[in-house]
Amino acid sequence: MIKMKKILKKGKKFLLEKNSGRVVFIAIFLFLISVVVYSAAPNPGHLTTEVEGYGADANLQVTLDDLQESLDTCADGEAITEVNIDGTVTCGGVTAVWGAPTTIIARDGASTGNMGGYDGMANKCTGANEHVCSANEMIAWEQNGGGNRLGWYNGGVSRKYKPGTQQNDCSGWTSSSTNYGGNLWNNNKPSYSPCNQDKDVLCCKY
Repeated sequence: MIKMKKILKKGKKFLLEKNSGRVVFIAIFLFLISVVVYSAAPNPGHLTTEVEGYGADANLQVTLDDLQESLDTCADGEAITEVNIDGTVTCGGVTAVWGAPTTIIARDGASTGNMGGYDGMANKCTGANEHVCSANEMIAWEQNGGGNRLGWYNGGVSRKYKPGTQQNDCSGWTSSSTNYGGNLWNNNKPSYSPCNQDKDVLCCKY
């Protein structure tokens, strides 16, 4: 044990006296590496998680209390779509990918298949947080008790209904020709209607 201590003591003295230049060089080298690594790290000393629209180097001055308070600012039927640099949030409407609408309203009883396209059809749904119902939503509505409804809805598919007639959302809701057809929900099942007929537009709401 005593012999080992002597060896270590001599080794330390050798490094300090005989190789002092080498020790200093190694110390400087390690220091430079640490500086380079820290500088290369994303956003050193700040938030390392990117927030959409501000990039990784945004110095966000946000506290947990700010965020917690902001979480309560969205109204029913809305969700946070963006976190702002000052800790506030931007809210937007939510449309379920799959789920049963709580309400389906038949709007505008004088609509042929020519409504000026999908955007024009969407304008028929005039209530808050309403949108034109899709096929999936109509099926989910029916599976969950539903209720009889009659009107146009978005099918989003194209097929030949019979020779010379194409069922394709009335050519994207731009045609009132009998050569095209649209998806018509007929009380409790999908059906077909020529595009020259006036039908309600079915509007879904969650």
